[in-house]
This record gives sequence, structure tokens and C-alpha cells, in this order.
Amino acid sequence: MRRTCRSPADHSTGNTGNVGRSKNNSTKPLDREPDSSVNVVPSPGNVRIQNSVADRWFSTQEVSQRLQIPEKTLANWASLGKGPRFARMGRYRRYRFSDLLAWEEAQIGLGKSA
Repeated sequence: MRRTCRSPADHSTGNTGNVGRSKNNSTKPLDREPDSSVNVVPSPGNVRIQNSVADRWFSTQEVSQRLQIPEKTLANWASLGKGPRFARMGRYRRYRFSDLLAWEEAQIGLGKSA
């Protein structure tokens, strides 16, 4: 099918028949605050919400590198209910850094020398 130009202006800009479709010519300023549907106000029952390094979420790969163990070991521990505490985000396991530190400290306490 051959496309025809609708006006001489369309021909000079390379527009070949998409006159009915408009580009995003939004008049909204680009430096405005982003719209967010996330409630960032802590609820009365959860006043410990912080934005710190201790609350960063690590992937399975990052945790395995930190502990110097295979990712498969972490998967095995998760299936057995062992290992660091984690949360499921979709099909992925994520480990909060503060939970990882607490688990590491508990492991040091278990490794008492004779």
C-alpha cells in the first residue's frame, strides 16, 4: 500500500500519513514532582520505616557474593527454612541488609570454639 503525503509540510518533515496521530506535545513542565501512588507516610503500627543503608534490599546474587557461597546454597536454605531472612518480590528472593547482618551475628554466636 502506498502512503501519500497530506500536505507540503508533512512531506518536508517526513510525515507519511500519520496526520491523525499526535506526538506527545505535553504542556506539563518536566521538572515537576513525579506522581506516586506509594504511601510514604508511616502507619501508626510501623513507625520504624527508615531510608537507610540497613534497609537496602539485596539480590540472591549479591548475598551469595557477600557470603562467598553459591546461589544454589541460598536457594536450598530458603527451601529448608534456614539461612538469612528474605522476602519474596514476585518470583525473586530479596534480603534486607539489616536482616542479613543480624543473621551473620547469630552465626558467629553459633560457632563457639571448644
